[in-house]
Amino acid sequence: MRTVRLEGRGSVKFGGLRTITAALALVAAACSSSASDSTAGGNGSDPISSTAEVPATTSAPVTTTTIATTTTSTTAALSTTTTSTAPPVVGDISWAPCGSGECGTLAVPLDHDDPGGETIDIAVSRFASTSPDRVGSLFINFGGPSGETNEILAFSGPFYSTLFDGRFDIIGWDPRATGETAPLQCESFRDDDIGVGFIDPGDGFTAELAEEEASFLELAACAEASGPIVDHLSTSDVASDLDLLRQAVGDDGLSYLGYSYGTQIGWVYASLFPQNVRAMILDGAVPPGSFGSAGLVEQYEGFERTFAEFDAVCNANAERCEQASEGLATTVDRLTAELRANPIQSNDGSSYTAEDFLEGVLITLYTEAGSSVPGLSRNIASVDAGNPGPFIADAQSGNSSSTAGVYKAVNCADGFDVDSPEDSIAHLSEIVTVAPRFGQINEGIRCDLWPGEIKGLPELDTTGAPTLLVVGNTLDPATPYESAIELDDLLDDSVLLTYEGTGHTIVGRDGCIDAFALDYLVNLTPPPPGTTCP
Repeated sequence: MRTVRLEGRGSVKFGGLRTITAALALVAAACSSSASDSTAGGNGSDPISSTAEVPATTSAPVTTTTIATTTTSTTAALSTTTTSTAPPVVGDISWAPCGSGECGTLAVPLDHDDPGGETIDIAVSRFASTSPDRVGSLFINFGGPSGETNEILAFSGPFYSTLFDGRFDIIGWDPRATGETAPLQCESFRDDDIGVGFIDPGDGFTAELAEEEASFLELAACAEASGPIVDHLSTSDVASDLDLLRQAVGDDGLSYLGYSYGTQIGWVYASLFPQNVRAMILDGAVPPGSFGSAGLVEQYEGFERTFAEFDAVCNANAERCEQASEGLATTVDRLTAELRANPIQSNDGSSYTAEDFLEGVLITLYTEAGSSVPGLSRNIASVDAGNPGPFIADAQSGNSSSTAGVYKAVNCADGFDVDSPEDSIAHLSEIVTVAPRFGQINEGIRCDLWPGEIKGLPELDTTGAPTLLVVGNTLDPATPYESAIELDDLLDDSVLLTYEGTGHTIVGRDGCIDAFALDYLVNLTPPPPGTTCP
């Protein structure tokens, strides 16, 4: 049994099923170089045959200050008012200084079908426009479900202000039950390790089903104890909150940037309120059905496809990747088997398992292959030498800020279609078939055990909305490029902007993409159909 001292290990949040945010990678890129100067160099992809004609933009320099503290706001409490069927009265947001930005809350109906009933407070953060040519507000959501936008925006707000030439107030909000907005009163939902299991089909998934059911019943019990909020956690509820936020800041039309699950919030909003959309960028597409059994199988296939790119980059660059001689994929599979049989034990009694190792590899897939392979190689070599400490630290820093458990709650509220033991067995079996490597780790969802209302998603129909901009990476591991094509096809009026490369989402990481995004948001000019970057 190998033993190593693990300092400050903590726990690693699973990024396998949830579409975690891109914000941390974006901020890291901003700290090292200007996003507008970045390229896709070294991503291991084939050369691009043609280069997009990037729109010319002019901008004054914008001075930014990194926020040293995270945003804070008042945790929402439910308050009872007289029931009414009248439209909700949109209140004001009382902004207060918060780091280098501002924080506030907005009271919204708990149940949008009962606008005069109970309310919750939505936690909001803002970084004011720095340009005399202010356009309006730009709402950003970094993904999830469960992503704590305010915490992420606390240090990335200035980056986005600069990215869009200071022309917008950059605004984020914590969606329902997430972060500081009406959190579910249950510590289990903040336990990073809940519901993540190692799949072994050899026993007919008996152990997996038992673990999945026990975990989900724990979540269901504490969710039910949280009160009526459990009946109002759907993406439609979140989109309705967003429309009230738009009104509260005084914008006639919504300008929005949604990453990953944030794209689902976007198209749901555009379906419910098409006339209220000004401009909308949907980066890392989540079309209808993505948070369902078939969509998650496609996501696992995406992980395997992107890892093959990492493997190819490693094997072609022996001077930058220690595993080139054995092969990166071969090394990962060998270490997975070794750790499964013999986890690395720490002197505090905790273990570093095969599950932990695969999670670390998977989280790295959310980044660019060319720039990330050397670091991944070093981390894998450390694990191979019996010291997982560096990999643990990188995995923790690369994770999104999220409220665990809310991912499952929102998926059930939206109608996730694994709702029986039989469905779960079929789902697990398909995952390990299409993704024999990363399909070994899973975050089980059993919506037949969910105590809240299951509303489902509205029909995607954006008739009446202006042209929306869909952005997709050809080797995005979590939201496969095929999803971007599908969402573009389903939207009534949209343009697909393609990035040839790896990494989960791209706005903020490539100068070509960013120039088109800026031109679209400021001038409402989408790129020509078929545009590809870099």
